[in-house]
Amino acid sequence: MQRLADIVPQPKRQEGAEVSPPESEVCPVCLVCADAGFVGHDVPFGHPDFGKAFPCEACQPQRKAEQRGSLLQHSNLPGGSQHPLTFETWHPRKEAAAAFKLAKTFSEGSAPHPLLTLCGPCGTGKSHLAAAIAHAWIMADQRGMALYYQVERLLDEIRRSFNRENGTSEDAYDLLDRVIGCSMLVLDDLGAHKATDFATVKLDMVINERYANARDLDGRIVRWTVITTNQALSEHSPRIASRLLEGLCIEIKAADWRRRS
Repeated sequence: MQRLADIVPQPKRQEGAEVSPPESEVCPVCLVCADAGFVGHDVPFGHPDFGKAFPCEACQPQRKAEQRGSLLQHSNLPGGSQHPLTFETWHPRKEAAAAFKLAKTFSEGSAPHPLLTLCGPCGTGKSHLAAAIAHAWIMADQRGMALYYQVERLLDEIRRSFNRENGTSEDAYDLLDRVIGCSMLVLDDLGAHKATDFATVKLDMVINERYANARDLDGRIVRWTVITTNQALSEHSPRIASRLLEGLCIEIKAADWRRRS
């Protein structure tokens, strides 16, 4: 009787190529839970912990680091600047001390309102503080997703994802769902975009949906929103301005730090 290997041609292995072991023979990274991420407690039947799964403490630090890395990768946080935009790289300035303190409080999820608006001219550090809030949010475990968008870029992505023939698209709705549903959203440079009807409607929808669903049934804040703008709040559309004025607003009155020697 012929062997199956003699009938079915076998792929040729290049000389010197490494052969990966079968999947069943790959050694797990965590020897405690075998990379399952959870373990059971050795307790007798009838014990409250019998049959329950608990996080494996041996590999939790690595899993949390991998999760933070994934969240940072998908957050859209600026990566091309000379220095990371975090609280640690912030250059303290007396004129922005109050804004820095409020931003830190907001990033810890302990602010009294879910909406924060940072106002002021260009170069005062609004974008830095807004990005730092999102970064700190991700680095703190179990806070959920944080997304950072320049308003013009967000609007461009929404426009591209819409079907021009009928004005609808699953991609557009998926994008809007992510932006509306994430636990921390940063909208940078509100007012720098072209003020079209489309832009006004979409921005109003995003801000209003997050405002209306900012708290859960127990009254806890679950959706936080940070907005930066160079304009006075009264210069925005009436509906958006009304929401911003109800939240936390702080104006940074400082010179453009990029122009300082």
